[in-house]
Amino acid sequence: MKIRPRFVLFFFVLLLLVICVQYIKGHSSVVMEYPAPNSQLETAPTEINITFKEKIKRAQASLEVVDNKGQTMTSNKAQISDDQQKIRLELPTLPDGMYYVHYYVVLFNDGHSVKGSYRFQIDSTLLFKQIGDNNLCIPISYQQETLQLYDLKEKEWFIYLMRFIYYTGVSLIVGWVFWWRIVQGYSTELKKKYISYGIIIQIHHLIGLFLMIIMQLNITTIFNNSGNLLINSTFDLMWYASLVISLIGFVCLFRKKWFDLIWMFLILVLNGYSFAFETPSLLIISHSALLFAFSIWAGRLLFILSFWRKHQLFIHSFSSSFSKYSFWCIIVLLFTGFFEAIVYLSNTLESLNNWLFYLLCKLLAVIAIIATEKVIRSKL
Repeated sequence: MKIRPRFVLFFFVLLLLVICVQYIKGHSSVVMEYPAPNSQLETAPTEINITFKEKIKRAQASLEVVDNKGQTMTSNKAQISDDQQKIRLELPTLPDGMYYVHYYVVLFNDGHSVKGSYRFQIDSTLLFKQIGDNNLCIPISYQQETLQLYDLKEKEWFIYLMRFIYYTGVSLIVGWVFWWRIVQGYSTELKKKYISYGIIIQIHHLIGLFLMIIMQLNITTIFNNSGNLLINSTFDLMWYASLVISLIGFVCLFRKKWFDLIWMFLILVLNGYSFAFETPSLLIISHSALLFAFSIWAGRLLFILSFWRKHQLFIHSFSSSFSKYSFWCIIVLLFTGFFEAIVYLSNTLESLNNWLFYLLCKLLAVIAIIATEKVIRSKL
């Protein structure tokens, strides 16, 4: 099947905006790690201690130390402090060598996962071996370290893939429901196809929602713990509520205008990750407005791409309706992005760089949207 350039551009726009949304979600970071990453210690540490900015869930935290061969150095369980912001692991006496720390926690307030991996060395002695004919010496642990880092990056990419599937699903279904009120005045044939495509988009959204729930709950740890761990915070309840509303949508969407409006509102609000902050109401409104503006664009572009060939007359009519919303959508995208960047990021130099990078991504996304719009208008 031939891949059309406009489809590629459409999904490029989706990817850019999803990156923007996800990039600012790294609001929780590690405050302190002991031993420090890449440190060289003269004596073996008695424990691993990691401190976070926010509270973490007791049941879904893991911390382990492995050697170069991937063997776990202790069977002790990780302990959570009373304030639920620290995780520690007691260690036996470790011999000289390179060790790797792997941790995974889920934030108590908003359910986001924080994971990381770093290494430290006891003593400075490393075994070296000769590589090739160039007399190049590298540590014997180099290969194992590379494999471990590759495995970590591979997992991170899988998480981003799940988030991409989910947020594209949310954006498309909200936009598709929004434009249904315009499509209702079109031909019966087009309306039937529109609803059929809507069901496919709902399935896409439901799959993404299942993936996000599995990721947020760290489903692999559930079987090792009691069943009441499925709900540990308000954010967990939000995911389950989103799931229920999504399932109801399969039966009730595209029937009554009032239900469609309520359904869109609930999906947008429940999607919010901003319940963890001191001023949640403003952030919920901002994030919901950002997602809603993008959904209007996404739904419109998908409609044109889906009915481009056989319904040119309706495409012209649809484009004139969209022109009323396009300017305000761009304003909302820029304003909410600027607002959320200020709220989430602190005033450190690193955060300033992140803030500038986020604004650059937002600018590229808006440019991509405008370019897509011009391409479509030139074809009409």
